[in-house]
Amino acid sequence: MGSMSKKMDIPLGALEVEAKTFEEGILLAGDLGLKDIVLEGDAKVVIDALAGSSSPPSSIQMIIEGFQRSKASGDRGRRKDKAGGDRRFVFGDRLKDKVDGGTAALVEIEVHRLKASGDRGRRKDKAGYGADHPRYGSTLATKGVGHLVRKGTGGRSSVSGIVATVFGATGFLGRYVVQQLAKIGTQVLVPFRGSEDNPRHLKLMGDLGQIVPMKYDPRDENSIKAVMAKANVVLNLIGREYETRNYSFEEVNYTMAEQLAMIAKEHGGIARFIQVSCLGASPSSPSRLLRAKAAAEEAVLREIPEATIMRPAVMVGTEDRIMNTWARSAKNYGFLPLIGGGSTKIQPVYVIDVAGAIVAALKDDGTSMGKIYELGGPDIFTIRELAEIMYDVIREWPRYVKVPFPIAKAIAMPREFLLNKVPFPLPVPFMFNLDQILALTKDTVVSENALTFNDLGLVPHKLKGYPIEFLIAFRKGGPQFGSTEPHGAKMGGAGVSYIS
Repeated sequence: MGSMSKKMDIPLGALEVEAKTFEEGILLAGDLGLKDIVLEGDAKVVIDALAGSSSPPSSIQMIIEGFQRSKASGDRGRRKDKAGGDRRFVFGDRLKDKVDGGTAALVEIEVHRLKASGDRGRRKDKAGYGADHPRYGSTLATKGVGHLVRKGTGGRSSVSGIVATVFGATGFLGRYVVQQLAKIGTQVLVPFRGSEDNPRHLKLMGDLGQIVPMKYDPRDENSIKAVMAKANVVLNLIGREYETRNYSFEEVNYTMAEQLAMIAKEHGGIARFIQVSCLGASPSSPSRLLRAKAAAEEAVLREIPEATIMRPAVMVGTEDRIMNTWARSAKNYGFLPLIGGGSTKIQPVYVIDVAGAIVAALKDDGTSMGKIYELGGPDIFTIRELAEIMYDVIREWPRYVKVPFPIAKAIAMPREFLLNKVPFPLPVPFMFNLDQILALTKDTVVSENALTFNDLGLVPHKLKGYPIEFLIAFRKGGPQFGSTEPHGAKMGGAGVSYIS
């Protein structure tokens, strides 16, 4: 198996390698003119599938179906030699199990008629599909993949049957989605476009060979097809809250999502497609990002009506871009700007809860297909209330600068004006981002009748406590110290001050 797997230039899991090895062994026996062969394997699921005593998992379904067609008709139609002859393979009925330090089995296979000459025909195209499996043969399946999660105890060394391509896996949400998928034995294909170090931290999350980084170009359709070719699940987590000289809001948040949905529809073997959007996405939003996300939702559902849309609120976690940014501002500058006075209401959610919701949707029986979920935390805060929680954790005196919306827009405007007019990249706008400032002019909370965590059988974490413990790293003098005692007990009073 090890030697045979080295010949293959496509990402394979353990079961796929063993099934492919059986296939290669049968063809080799045919070329050598052998009449009877015995193949031994360690994976009982492959042996049972070959013998027809159980249904194969999706990861080896195409390989096993080829064998089963051979068994029924004795004719592997696609394996023809140069003279126009064919090769017929018929499986014997004898199946013997043996126990030798684990589960193993023997399958005896009778080869009725083989020709030593001619083309073995076992070469696949670059995407891994054979001649009798057209690359783009059908539309999206209408069932969930819950029935695939059935092998092993459910841990990282199990076989879930899911092969997921996670676009945006190297981002904030992506690392938690990969971790939760790998934890249930999923093979995760990780497309990345930068350095090979970008996805390196993800490889530790899964069993050996289960996390497969694959370099791709999001503007190259063939590159996207290659990373999606072996998958039966596609997750689109691509998103960017600011523009650069190379990528606009519309291209990142809309065009790429539409392209992925079109390719997934043509693929024919994608069982689930999940699009991650944003809470507040609307064609009438003042934010270009939210308008682009709304257009992406419409495009995805137009191509794949069975797709699932997730709309997470602003996410909080160790690598987030809200609490960390605020804490750095408070530590470096001694104050925190409150855009619009900090009166806008938001519903922040723990990033691990969002990842859990995505995996829960994958594991259901298909009830989440074609639906839109709004994922907000259990509590609603104003910007100022959330900032007070941040100050309480980092143990600093709260000091705010109230910045009215017109002034905040004026501060952010120069970057937007110069973005495509200067021959060099501009700094990332972490605090004064014009599009985020426009988004803050409206409250962003979960709609009254929307589907939420509860409809996925989950209860989101409250924000206070473990989800924001990472802010302890910002305490002056170390985790046990700080400028204030908890809840402003030191030096009497909370010590809140405003600078207008």
